[in-house]
Amino acid sequence: MATRHVASDDTKATMPDKTVAYVILCHDKATQALRLAATIRRLSPRARVILRHNRPTGYIDQAMAAGAGADLLVSRLPTRWGDWSLVAAALEAFRYARQRHDPDWTVLISGQDYPIRDLGAWERELLEGGDDAVVPGEPLGFGPSGLRPRTHQDGLIMRYTHRWYRLPQLGIVARMPRSLVRVVKAVWYRYLYHLQAVVTLNELPRENGWMLGVRRRRVPWTPNTPSYKGEQWAALSRRAAAAALDGPLAERWQRYFATTLIPDEAYFPTLLANAPDIRVRRQSISWLRWHDDVAKPHPVIIDRQVLSEAVRSGLPFARKFDEGVEPGVLDLVDTSVLDLRPAAA
Repeated sequence: MATRHVASDDTKATMPDKTVAYVILCHDKATQALRLAATIRRLSPRARVILRHNRPTGYIDQAMAAGAGADLLVSRLPTRWGDWSLVAAALEAFRYARQRHDPDWTVLISGQDYPIRDLGAWERELLEGGDDAVVPGEPLGFGPSGLRPRTHQDGLIMRYTHRWYRLPQLGIVARMPRSLVRVVKAVWYRYLYHLQAVVTLNELPRENGWMLGVRRRRVPWTPNTPSYKGEQWAALSRRAAAAALDGPLAERWQRYFATTLIPDEAYFPTLLANAPDIRVRRQSISWLRWHDDVAKPHPVIIDRQVLSEAVRSGLPFARKFDEGVEPGVLDLVDTSVLDLRPAAA
């Protein structure tokens, strides 16, 4: 790789009286998640690392986590793509980190993230930067006022202007004759399609079923206190974490976003933007690039070519790494980007 982030002695250690905790939300690829935890500890020995998952057996256990230098949070909270459970898992993890370590900053990442620059230097920037939160987000408008969305942006806004209900997965469509399916679709497009800004159906990716959305009469944001769309992967100071977890403002936004679609992309950016005295840096903590093909709503798997682009971003992490798809790419990061020698066996 052309770009190397080699840490000097004075940047490898964070400020001695400050603590940074990294919370890793993971559910598969145990070996990769454990490697991520161990690499964070190698780059920042004073950091605290927490592995959070909700798989009761056959995944990461206490001994495995300890071997990677991490604490383990095995949750009873189930998660499902597209609904509030993903935000609930993040809030649970932030609470656990506060209870366990009371860190000055907590960084939330996924099990398919990996560092792409020296974390000691980045932590110093975080601790001395004067911000309370680092989280991306762009303000949303108010959505279509007519009967149907006109732009792609309208469709995104409808995730948060509608009240969403998960439909039961009964497998009815799979059992219906094809001729009947065609009739149902014809009726939908002939009579109901033009009302989709009022009542709409959304098929979730990854076989997560269908959601029914009904437009609300009013939303709890204004041009002066807008809603934001970003992501839940963020770095929060102690003050920002407290604002996101507790108090009337947090409770109000939690109640609202619990009934929206894909709330993990909006809760933290919106709440922190509207929390008093919280200084937000609108920036990602993890580089990623989405597929150009809109039919593939997934991040690009990082290979050797994509890695160069990620490193040039200067961000501390990148995703989505998958050693099963791109074997050896993490070794390349360790040696060519992070200047880490192979870990002892």
